[in-house]
Amino acid sequence: MTKLRRDEPVMLSVLDKICKTLSVNYGDIVGYNADKGTGGKNVEQ
Repeated sequence: MTKLRRDEPVMLSVLDKICKTLSVNYGDIVGYNADKGTGGKNVEQ
């Protein structure tokens, strides 16, 4: 939960355990914000 609060990457297996424990879906505990610098597009350099 600390990583979620700090906006750090979290493995899906951890999110799965949290969702099962709280009886919720991924969308109930996480959200998606597009990267402002790339407009949400994956840019390779």
